[in-house]
Amino acid sequence: MYERSFMEGTRGTQAVDWEERIDVKRLREERYERALERLEDSDLGSMLLVSDPNIRYVTGLAMTGGSGADHYTLLTENGDVVHWDTADHASNQRFNCPWLDDVRYAAPGLGNVPRASGRDSAREFLTGKMASLVEEAMAEYGVGNESMGIDVGSAGLIDAFESDGVEVRTKECVDLLHDARKVKTEDEIECLRMVAAICEAGFQAITESARPGKRESEV
Repeated sequence: MYERSFMEGTRGTQAVDWEERIDVKRLREERYERALERLEDSDLGSMLLVSDPNIRYVTGLAMTGGSGADHYTLLTENGDVVHWDTADHASNQRFNCPWLDDVRYAAPGLGNVPRASGRDSAREFLTGKMASLVEEAMAEYGVGNESMGIDVGSAGLIDAFESDGVEVRTKECVDLLHDARKVKTEDEIECLRMVAAICEAGFQAITESARPGKRESEV
């Protein structure tokens, strides 16, 4: 259990060499390890993550939103991580994220790009291309013949995988990630303490400045 011997203030947000604060490397590694442990305890051979919070949890990458499935991540039972992203983001991640060994260019199989294509055949092509890229990585890392979890219930994407013979499980993957993320690490707790302190300071400023007749925009 995480305990503190004092409860006043929070640790600073900037890294220093003279005091232990939030250890971002440890934060990334412990999140990844929790997700991998849950995967190893399941019957899945891999998980495809499309939801931004889940991608961030496993990879430590800062998600920029995008148009949906511009980025996605495969985690295998052997601990391998493959991440796909758009050209500019993928290039940046290869340079600035040395903890990721395999970053590839994505095919936007979901989201605004397929919707903007205007034709069902074009959308099916993009979804199929996304599925084929993932299937190639699954085969490369030795999990091509095992069940795959996916954290979104996209019928088109699931159909693309299943038409190629991949067994897809959605609920099991979603439950697995929820179970991993619900217990916070030491560094996550410290982040939550900082957020709470910032919110408390904001509410204190509001109570000190709010007066009858004062507009909300003036507070």
